[in-house]
This record gives sequence, C-alpha cells and structure tokens, in this order.
Amino acid sequence: VSTQSTGSSGINAEYGGGVTAFYKGITPALMGVIPFAALQLGLSKSGTELWREWNEVANPGFWPLFSISSSATFVAMACTYPLRLMTCQMQAYRGPDQTRPNMGGLFANIMKTEGVKGLYRGFTANAVKAIPASAIGWTIFQKTQKLYEKYDVDSWPSKASIWVRG
Repeated sequence: VSTQSTGSSGINAEYGGGVTAFYKGITPALMGVIPFAALQLGLSKSGTELWREWNEVANPGFWPLFSISSSATFVAMACTYPLRLMTCQMQAYRGPDQTRPNMGGLFANIMKTEGVKGLYRGFTANAVKAIPASAIGWTIFQKTQKLYEKYDVDSWPSKASIWVRG
C-alpha cells in the first residue's frame, strides 16, 4: 500500500501543481464569463426597454420579462459556449503540465476531430438547465427592483435610528 503526501493546500502531491493547479483554465473562464454576462445583461436590459416602449407600459409583466431574459440567455450561451467547453477541458486535464493543452490547441483539436458541432457538445443539456434558472433570476430581480422603487425603501427609517430615538 503506497501513501501519497498531501500538502497544506489539500492538493495531492502526485498530481503536482500546488495552489496554482486551482487556476488552470482561468483565462478561458474569464474570457467566457465576462462576454456572457455582458451579452446577457445588455440584451435583457435593452429587450425590456424596447418592450416597454413598444407596448407603452411602465412595468412589463412576468411572462414578457421571462421571455426576454430567456432569449437573452440563449443568445449569450450560444456565443460563449465554445469558451466554456474549452475551460472545462482545461480544468479537467489530469496529465503532466508539459502536455497541458492551451486554448488554441484545444480549439484546433476540436475543429479537426469533430468540427463546429464539437464546439457545442453538451450545449442542450446546459441550456435546459441554465436558461430557465437565469430567466427566473432576471425576472425576480426586475420585479423586486420595481417593488423597491414603489415603496421607496431608502426613505424608511433604519432600525438603528429607531433604537436611538427610543
């Protein structure tokens, strides 16, 4: 029976890398997350504003907000999914650092072996999970924001000021 040493970071010494192993794939992760968030937020916000203008309504209902945010999430996912796929592959790599693939190598390998279809492997499963979750989150955020504005929560006295006044 062989034992393997584990450092204070909790990473098995057999695989090496130390604490830096936690950051493998951070570049494509950031390159995927930032454009995704920007696209999703921008499309949701502009879609909501367009819907308000077209329908001459100050506060869209649940279903219009849900539909707009679902569409925005779908577009953002479709644009950034290849980066997410490469991020997962880079972070899941378990071989020696000398043969660790970079983004360009992964992209070239996927295109050579599977074509464009390979860049979207697993997209449907992720979309089925992420689109409703994101749409519900955006819709609730918008509805909560409207309630916050309606009741002007900033003008409410804080508990601290009530306690001071006695």
